[in-house]
Amino acid sequence: MRIVTRYIVLTLSVSWILGYFWKFQNLDFIWEPFGFKFFPFLFIPGIVALIFLRFIYRDKILSHFLIFGNWKFWLAAFLYPVLLCVLIIAAGYLFDIIKFQNPKNLETVILGLLFDLPLLFVWFVPSLILAEFGWRSYLSVKTSEFVSPIKAIFISSLIWAFTFLPIALYYYVESANFQFGITLILSYILMGFTFWWFYLMSKSIWVSAFLHFNWILWNSFLFGSVFNEFEPVFIGKNWITNLNGVFGIIFNFLLLIPLHYIKSHKSTKKAEK
Repeated sequence: MRIVTRYIVLTLSVSWILGYFWKFQNLDFIWEPFGFKFFPFLFIPGIVALIFLRFIYRDKILSHFLIFGNWKFWLAAFLYPVLLCVLIIAAGYLFDIIKFQNPKNLETVILGLLFDLPLLFVWFVPSLILAEFGWRSYLSVKTSEFVSPIKAIFISSLIWAFTFLPIALYYYVESANFQFGITLILSYILMGFTFWWFYLMSKSIWVSAFLHFNWILWNSFLFGSVFNEFEPVFIGKNWITNLNGVFGIIFNFLLLIPLHYIKSHKSTKKAEK
């Protein structure tokens, strides 16, 4: 447990420092070697996990990256954030708290986005695969060696959410938007459970990385995200009509219920065999 604690302290410290310079000092820290996009804020936890596994646990690192999962989980990882976005838009119109910006050539933009999806994923995959490796494949798994699986998922999700604390504080200090700071942290705790489900069921960090990618992509495109300055298609209160807002938290929680049932049902069938 001592090694896991060291990992948590180290990743939190580095993430907070990077988060501070990213938001408060407006330093992006984006590296683009060979056309790939590397975000240290995302991939540092994975790098630390790789170092720990190689030099402390003496684990075989490559095996973690050789399982790609069933195509059904890839499809689900694409559709899950899209469904959440559709529900948020519907709820936003129902309560009259969201507006369509009507950007020019919206259909062309959407088709172009779908067409470029594989290329965009390749661009971002180095950072996202390392992020998922650090939080899901390393921290959640290693923590589950000392506590129950559900506690391990909660701890890893909580730590992951706390890496966004400087960003949450930024929205409070710079724009007095403390509501979004709170929902941002809460949404990432819940997202940790969602991403873990996809990782656990598919046994592949590639699937959870693809889910992570689609989460950021569609949230940025439709509602706006902390990761970029895209002009969103829909305008509303970001602490409500956003995947990291109230609606995102509510609908993600509701969708996690059937996912939990599917996992429990599958575990029961395995036990009966």
